[in-house]
Amino acid sequence: MNAADPEGEQKLAICAGCSCLCDDIIVLDGLPELPECEVAKTWFDTPSPRMKIYVEGENATLNEAIDRAGNMLSSANSPLVFGLDGLSGQAQTAAWSVAAALKSCIDISLQNQERAGVVALQTSGKSTATIGEIAQRSKLVILWFTDPALTHPRLFERACRSAREVIVIGSQTDSNYGVDCTPIDLAPADALDALKILNLIVARSENVNELDENQVLESTGQPLETWRQLAEKIQSSHYAAILHGKPECDAPELLTERLYEFVVRVNKNSRFVSLGVGEPLNSTNAEHIISANCGFPFAVNLHPHPQFNGFEYSADRLLKQEAIDCVLISSTLSLKPEDLHGDAALNRIVLTHEPERWKDKATVVISTGVTGLDQHGDWMRMDGVILPMPAVRDSTETYNATDVLTAIAKALKSDDSSHQ
Repeated sequence: MNAADPEGEQKLAICAGCSCLCDDIIVLDGLPELPECEVAKTWFDTPSPRMKIYVEGENATLNEAIDRAGNMLSSANSPLVFGLDGLSGQAQTAAWSVAAALKSCIDISLQNQERAGVVALQTSGKSTATIGEIAQRSKLVILWFTDPALTHPRLFERACRSAREVIVIGSQTDSNYGVDCTPIDLAPADALDALKILNLIVARSENVNELDENQVLESTGQPLETWRQLAEKIQSSHYAAILHGKPECDAPELLTERLYEFVVRVNKNSRFVSLGVGEPLNSTNAEHIISANCGFPFAVNLHPHPQFNGFEYSADRLLKQEAIDCVLISSTLSLKPEDLHGDAALNRIVLTHEPERWKDKATVVISTGVTGLDQHGDWMRMDGVILPMPAVRDSTETYNATDVLTAIAKALKSDDSSHQ
């Protein structure tokens, strides 16, 4: 994929293949010069979506699709707007405008586990840092149920170049991080017990002395001394960082809360930060946009005024209960038709990169380009830094999600009939 002509037109691109958002990709004459990263190669090989529009499974014009979508949403009693995790910041703002005009429910995705960090943040607070700060200062790096060598291949070189020691907690890995690496085997089901013990040790609680070593070994698979040494190593480090994934467990919100609590507690005496190694989606940016407009981060009912009650108004719950009579799915980057509950194809409006897959699964289907490849737009990196992603390809060959959502918002009827 490397271009041979050094005299060609050169520009920079950003790779959104993972949440690192590497911004040093050189594009020469339209071809990206890629690093040794399979994730980046897969991302830049993503084909452009065909410019297709379907209404009830038949080819249609953009104006016909917009009018039909506007009529469907305006006449619905209980509409829902969701799928913001695969949109640029500009398109997310346009999707919010649709929901605000309808006073509908709005949510980001179907994945409730992805919201664990938001719920935990509200309870325990959070100590975090940018990739740049961690790269400059952290001598000790802990990998908590994540193997970035596989999922985020360039994260370690970008965020951990000052690291002298790595502690890998979770499943065993064959990845080589080039520094002293200490593995601590821990099953996802035992992670909550391990964090409870670490919090007790760092808090110097009297309850630590009451811990039964056999019970600790049974509940975590590791002796108590392993957790004592880990806590001591973190506290004695000048600067330490924990890069964490999302282990499968029964209580993801509680697990993330305990992790944040542990990091904040260590910070009373030394510098310790956490950074979530997430999916290559723009979910956090969507949370910020919704919060800025109504004060709540996700799963909000805007009728008659913004209401938030945990997962009560989440897309997953509303669709399972069939409480929605029309849904605007504003991106399908993390969604397939089989992920939805029930057979409500006649009540779906879908903006997607895969129009053929949704052709018979929705009333209105509009193909839209991929941010960073077909169209420009803002995307949030894993550390909360927003980067403007330029388009690598000719964006005139695809429909822009921001423009489509803005047109849908304008097509809504202006009556003030209330939604239930």
